Order: sequence, then C-alpha cells, then structure tokens
Amino acid sequence: MTQLRQIEKSNFIKFRPDIEGMRAIAVLSVLLFHMGFSAIPGGFVGVDIFFVISGFLITQDIYNRSVTEKFNLMEFYLRRVRRIFPSLIAVLIASTVAAVFILLPSELENFSKSALSASISLSNIYFFKKNDYFSPSAEEMPLLHTWSLGVEEQFYIFWPMVIVLSLKFFGRHGVKAVLSAVIIISLICSELLLKSNPSFSFYMLPARAWELAIGGLLGLSGNLGLQIKKSVAGVLVSAGILIVGYSIFFFEKTTPFPGLHALIPCIGAALIIFGGQFENLVSSFLCNVVMKYIGRISYPLYLVHWPIIVFWGLASTTEVSMAVKLVQIAVMFGAAHVLYAGVEPIFRRISATRARMKVWAPMAVAPVIAMGLVCASMLFTNGLQGRHPMPAWVSQAAAESSSFQRDPCLMRGAELSTSAQCVIGDPTRQPTLVLWGDSHATQLIPAFRESLIGK
Repeated sequence: MTQLRQIEKSNFIKFRPDIEGMRAIAVLSVLLFHMGFSAIPGGFVGVDIFFVISGFLITQDIYNRSVTEKFNLMEFYLRRVRRIFPSLIAVLIASTVAAVFILLPSELENFSKSALSASISLSNIYFFKKNDYFSPSAEEMPLLHTWSLGVEEQFYIFWPMVIVLSLKFFGRHGVKAVLSAVIIISLICSELLLKSNPSFSFYMLPARAWELAIGGLLGLSGNLGLQIKKSVAGVLVSAGILIVGYSIFFFEKTTPFPGLHALIPCIGAALIIFGGQFENLVSSFLCNVVMKYIGRISYPLYLVHWPIIVFWGLASTTEVSMAVKLVQIAVMFGAAHVLYAGVEPIFRRISATRARMKVWAPMAVAPVIAMGLVCASMLFTNGLQGRHPMPAWVSQAAAESSSFQRDPCLMRGAELSTSAQCVIGDPTRQPTLVLWGDSHATQLIPAFRESLIGK
C-alpha cells in the first residue's frame, strides 16, 4: 500500500507528504521573488499558501484533540513555541551580529526595533506602522519577512478558543459556520481596506484571518474529501496547481493585494490539499524526495533567506550577478539545514507538556529578555554610534546642512527668510546669491560657505 493510500484511510490524521511539497512550492516562490527573478513576479503569494496550510493543520490538530481527548490550551501553546522560536531566535541572534558590523547607526536603531518586535510576535504591527512591503526601502530591512510570523503567532493565540468554544456550544457544523463567517467578514475587511488603508490590509491579522480560516474549514472536511472519486481528486489538485501557478507567474507588485486577488492562490492551495490525499500525478510530484526535503526545511529556509539577501546587498558594492545569486541560494540552504538538523532537534526532544514547564519557561523567556536588553542597548546608544567615529568635518557639515532644513529656512511663497541661521556670510548685507532647492541642495551649503565667504 502506498504512503498516500495510507493517508486516505486515516481521515487526514496521518502525515501528509504532499503538504511538504506544497511548502516547498511556497518557500521557493517567495525566495526567488525576493532574489529578483523576473520570471516569477507573483512569488509573494507563497506566504498566502503558507497561511492556508497552517490554518489546515492547526485547526485539524485542535479539532482532533478536542473530540478524542481533553484539549489542553497550555500544551498547545508550548508546542507552538517549540516549533517556532528555536530557529527564530537563532536567526535573530545571527542577524543582530551581522547588523552590528554592517548597518549604520540609524539603520541599526530601526533594526533593533524590528528584532524586538519579532521576538514578541509583533513584527507585523511594527512594519505596518513603518513602511509598504513593496517599497524600495524594504530592501534595507533584514527582518521584514517576519511580519508573516507575527500574523500566524497572533492567530495561534485566539484560534484554539474559537474552535473549542464553537465546538462546545454549536457542535461540528456550528464550527464550520463560525469559520465561514470569519472567512466572509475578514475577506470583506481585507478588500475594503485595500483602498483606505492598504498597509493594514497587508500586514494585520483581521485582514488576513480569512486565509488561515480557509485552511481551517478544509481541515474540518476530511470525511467529505474521502467520499470523492480519485479521478475527481486528480482534477481538483491539477486545477489547484494551475491556479497557484497563475498567481506566481502573472501577479505583480502592482496587483491589488491581498483582498479578492489573494483568494486566487488560497483557493488553489485549498484544492491541492483537498485533492492531494489521493495518489495522482501532481501528488507524486509533491511527494518526491527533493520536494519533501525542501518542505521539511521550509520554515528555517524562509527565516534565513531575507536577512542573507539584505545583508549581502548592503555589504556589497557591486551588482548581484547570477553567479552570486547561486552562491546565496547555497548559503541559504546550508543555513536552513543547520537550523533544521542542528538547532530544532534539541527542542523537539523535550515534550511540550505542562509537566515540563520548568524547562520550557526559562527556555522561552530568557532569549526574549536577552534580545530585549540587546535591542535596548542599541537604541539607548543611538545605534551603537561609537562603532563609526565621525570625522569633525563630517559632523560640522551635517550640522550646517541640518540647520538649513529647519522651518525658519523653508521658503513660504515669495518670501525669503532673513534669519541669520539661513544666511551665508554677513546677514546685514544685500544677498547676492540664493540657494533654491530641496534637501539635495542643502548638501552644497558647506561648500558654498567655504568658497564664498570673504569673496
């Protein structure tokens, strides 16, 4: 009996190797998109595929434990901590070390804020207030990709209570109704906010919950999935692959997203999960050795890929060639494998039970406290400014340039300021030259002062 056939008889409870293959597609699409491969302009939808998969697995786990045994909320949270935080903290530590050597003081200050936010599962909120995901400045933020972890971790906090309480008061069908309501309300919220507040729609859980809830609703439909014919399942999973492929290859940065457009890759992912329980051509592809391996390391690979891209770009003075990109990919896979095979097993050996709270509590809290102290030190020292002693002439030029950018020196209509701080030379004499421009023009002020005074 094949591995997929065993899954068919287990009502979705057993391990799904095809889902590992889906994770591989998701992480590769995000990775190649971030590396600038123009062939996949919509690779960012890989995150949406991850959301559907997470909603499917988490909802199924909560439901199965609730109907077969007493669901323990604390143990659920411990399992999430064991799964998420070891690799995350390791990447935050490595990124902080790189940031100290590579980033300028102002950049290091911003990095420290993002690192602290990521360590307490609030990075999506931080980046929501900070910038647009597709803006050029995003390429200078090594931890920008952790926004999706913030969404998932916040989802994990409240979702068990939604499932357990709905099951208790409304039964299985009531849970499906609640999940359907979450999908509809959250999707409407996401679409409406695309125009009024696109950053909220992109980064925040209320506008993303519907994607995870789609996976959750699918996780409660195991029996229905087992009743369909294999031929129908093959059609569904093939359609899902085509839909996901369309999103990856034809969506662009300018595509209004998430909103209704995000429904396309999410439906595609749902169809693959729904039909992938049976053996077919697509499932066989998803279950091959390479895809399963990439799927297994997909989480650490996702964590390491963006810091490597950003720090490499900031440290390099030349354009990233194809050869360099191949080296980057090798480094990413190497780092991901180290985390998967070296870091995560240490924590997987410790059972996530209340009896082991004495072990888990310090292991979970200590790294967060340490990260908070390190980030605080970087903030209080203005980005460890002492790392880069500024020559006296640079400090003077910066001060002079800055003074001209303050309000008294800004032109209002046809009026010119007569303030002494806005004048080069003797402020009592008739001006012979006017410097007119934006912040770029102010960079010329020190040179003008040096060359014009006394002439």
